[in-house]
Amino acid sequence: MNKRYMLWTNIIVICFVLGIILIFNFVTKSDEIKDNKYLEGKIVSVSDDYVLMDVNGSEYQVYVNTDALSVGDVIKVTYDGNVLETSPMQLIAGKVDILEKKEEIINDDVVTPDNDSNKDNNVDDSNNDGNKENVVIKSESDVIDYFNNLNNEVTSESSFSDKIKNGFITVVDFFFYDGEIKGYKFSELTDKAKIEVMKIAFMIDSKIESKFPTYKEYLSSKYHNFKDEMVSLYMETGSVICDSNSELCMTVKSTFSDIKDFAKIGWSYVKDLIGSGLEKIEDWYLIYSGKN
Repeated sequence: MNKRYMLWTNIIVICFVLGIILIFNFVTKSDEIKDNKYLEGKIVSVSDDYVLMDVNGSEYQVYVNTDALSVGDVIKVTYDGNVLETSPMQLIAGKVDILEKKEEIINDDVVTPDNDSNKDNNVDDSNNDGNKENVVIKSESDVIDYFNNLNNEVTSESSFSDKIKNGFITVVDFFFYDGEIKGYKFSELTDKAKIEVMKIAFMIDSKIESKFPTYKEYLSSKYHNFKDEMVSLYMETGSVICDSNSELCMTVKSTFSDIKDFAKIGWSYVKDLIGSGLEKIEDWYLIYSGKN
């Protein structure tokens, strides 16, 4: 009788202890879940072991496996709440969910050559399985259209909307952070297209500055000096063009004549950007002045 009593007593004690352990683990796990935090934002650059993410104008360097991530993806990062207060801020991701993949952009134009003599040199003929109707091409005009559409958007909007903000960030990344628009990087455009999109970019920036003077409050610091950086980029690009193509150099100069009028760019402003680099001053002045 005593042995049976002891057996049941031991069983009850063991069950009680196991119950306490299960309850403790549940509470601990719940606390851990409560402590987890998350951020949602757009990837602006990807490195080997981290991504740079824009979260409402603030930048976060998120350490994570980057194999499946691309510039332009919108992601949700779950982390333990610890953030290193550097510039940009840094954190280690516990989990990453892709909320929106970067749009895979292709031209809708379809090329179906009737014979060899009518082949378009821009068409990829590597696919010889007979499915020529599926071959697509991309065009620089798509990039220019993107800039024109964003320019029109800025003109029509009455507030610095998310659409304008995201478009402006895309433009800055395109020029200075190896970003893509319509399947192109800036370096891949022809010189003529580079001049055109830079002119429209100045229009966009000038309108944003005029209509929404406090827009920088919604953006991280790396987007604040766009005008300075664009003037330098235009001058550097224009100098290279003028060294090799005298006809297009005239377009470089005439286009900047328009830019400096609507963007209110004086020579002293340009000269300050040169700083002590006097070797550039002659080339930049020839573009600024329009002289031969």
